[in-house]
Parts: sequence; structure tokens; C-alpha cells
Amino acid sequence: MALVERKKSEKREQDGLSPEQGTKLYEPEYEEKQRFTHNTFLKEILQQKQGKSQGKRISLIGEPGAGKTTLLQTIASWILEQKFGLPVWVSLADLTLDGNLRSLENY
Repeated sequence: MALVERKKSEKREQDGLSPEQGTKLYEPEYEEKQRFTHNTFLKEILQQKQGKSQGKRISLIGEPGAGKTTLLQTIASWILEQKFGLPVWVSLADLTLDGNLRSLENY
């Protein structure tokens, strides 16, 4: 597990890209800032409230089937066991209605 930050978008070179590769120009790039073991993440980020969001928000990115949902469920269970509060689960897929993004407040 790693803490990553999105790099600022810069104009990328388009020469030699096929139409199929053209979408790569718009893919965000990430830079790894720090690597964690699972227990270190739970203690430093969630328990000690380190990091930008002070342990209040978690976002996982990764390939389909990489275990993101399973990891979030494990983290939510840990938060409940430690009595740190009630984790709120918001699936981004649930924020769309007929292809239109709804706000979290309306959710």
C-alpha cells in the first residue's frame, strides 16, 4: 500500500501516438510518496490521524479485481473494532443516476 499524489498535468508529447493510444494523454499520473504495511497504515494514518485528511477520508485506486473493496471492508471493520467512529461507505458507482453525477449531499 502506498500514499500517492496526482502529478500536475503537463502538456504531453503527441508525436507517434496511434488513435488507440491517444487516451493515454488524458490519464492522470501519480507519484508514490510513501509506502506502508497494512498495520503501519492503520496506526499512522487512521489512529494517529497523520496525512492531509487526518485519517478522515480514504480513497483507493487500482485495477479491477485488485482487492480495493476487500481492503476498504477490512479498514471499516478495524475502525469499528477500535471504536474510532462509524465509517461511511460511499460507492462512486452509486453516485450516478442515469449517467449524471449526483452530489454527496443529495446522496
